[in-house]
Amino acid sequence: PLPNAVAATAEGVISEASVTGNASCVTDIVHVPGIDVTKSCPAAVAEGEDIEYTITVQNTGNEPLTGVTVTDTLLGDITGDFNVDFANPFPAGATATATVTYEQQAGDPDPITNIVTAEGVGADSGTKATDTASCTTDITHVPGIAVTKSCPAAAGEGEVVTYTITVSNTGNETLEDVTVMDTILGDLSESFADTLDEGDSETQEFDFTVPEGAADPLVNVVTVSGTGADSGTTVNSTATCSTDILHPAIDIVKTVSDETVAVGDTVTYTYVVTNTGDTTLFDITVDDDVLGHIGDIAVLEPGESATLTADFVVGDEPTTNVAIARGHDILGRVVEASDDALVTPILPTVATTPPPTTPFTGSDA
Repeated sequence: PLPNAVAATAEGVISEASVTGNASCVTDIVHVPGIDVTKSCPAAVAEGEDIEYTITVQNTGNEPLTGVTVTDTLLGDITGDFNVDFANPFPAGATATATVTYEQQAGDPDPITNIVTAEGVGADSGTKATDTASCTTDITHVPGIAVTKSCPAAAGEGEVVTYTITVSNTGNETLEDVTVMDTILGDLSESFADTLDEGDSETQEFDFTVPEGAADPLVNVVTVSGTGADSGTTVNSTATCSTDILHPAIDIVKTVSDETVAVGDTVTYTYVVTNTGDTTLFDITVDDDVLGHIGDIAVLEPGESATLTADFVVGDEPTTNVAIARGHDILGRVVEASDDALVTPILPTVATTPPPTTPFTGSDA
C-alpha cells in the first residue's frame, strides 16, 4: 500500500487522497554581439589629389559593445574620428560615422585599395565581434606636354642664328614616344629623349644659317607630342618663333656749290647721307679723302636723310675728292657708301707788254 496516496488493485488505480504542488520556469537571455562596417570612396581621382573616405560602423548585435576600435590599412587608427565616443559602451542598434581624408603619397599603388576593420566586445557576453570592408580608388593620369622656343629678334642674311627648344612634361604621368618637329629645322626627335618623366624638361640648341632671300620675318613653328605611359593618351603642343631679317644699307650723295671757279676761291661741298635699308643705322661717320673728317650722325631711321657741309679753297689743279659714309645696324653690321665731286680751277689771264714804238726816221710821206 502507498501511504497517504493511492491504493493499487488489479482492476486499476483508485485515488484515496488529493495531492497539491507548484513549479517554475527560467529562460536564459542569450546575448550575441554584432558589428558591421561599411566604407565608401570615389571610384577615381587624379594623381596627387586628396581622397575622401566615409566609414560607417553599426552595432548589429543585441547588447552594447565595449572597447570599439576602427583601424584602416591606409588611414591607420581612426577610432577617434567618429561622431560618437567609443570610450563609452556602443548601444545595440546604434550607428557611428566618420569622414577621413587621405593625402596621396609618392609611391602609392594604382589603384589604391585599403581595408577598414571594426571590432568590439559584447558588454554582457564578453564575446568579440569584428567586421571588415574594403574600398578601391583608381588613380587617373592626365598627360601633358609643353614646348617653348626662343630665337634672336633680328638677324641678317648669311648669319647663323641659334634656336633654343625646351620640351616639358606638364602632366602626371611619364610620356613616351616623344617627337619634336620644326618647320625650318625639320625632325629633331633624335636630339631629344624618347621618354620624359613627370615634371621633367629637356632643352636643346640648334644653329641655322639664314639663307639669302629668306622670308622677312623668318617664322618657324615647332610641334611636340608624347603619349601617356599609363593613360595611353597622346598630347601635343606648339610654339612659334619669329626673327626679323634686316637689310641695312646706306647712300651718300656729294655735290659742290660750283664746279668751275677761279684759283683761290672757296667752294662748299654738301654731303647728303640717306638710310636706304630697312633697319635703323647708328654712329654714322662721314669722311673726305681731301678734307678729312666731315662730321657724325648719331642715328638714321630707315628712309631718313641727314646733310653735312664743308668748305674748300680751290687750288690751281683740278680736284676730285671722295666722301665715304659709314655706319652700323643694331646687330653691329657695318655698311658704307661713297661719292665724289670734281672742282676745276680757272687759271688767271697772263698780262702782255705792247711792242715798243718804232722811231720815226722818214718824212711824213
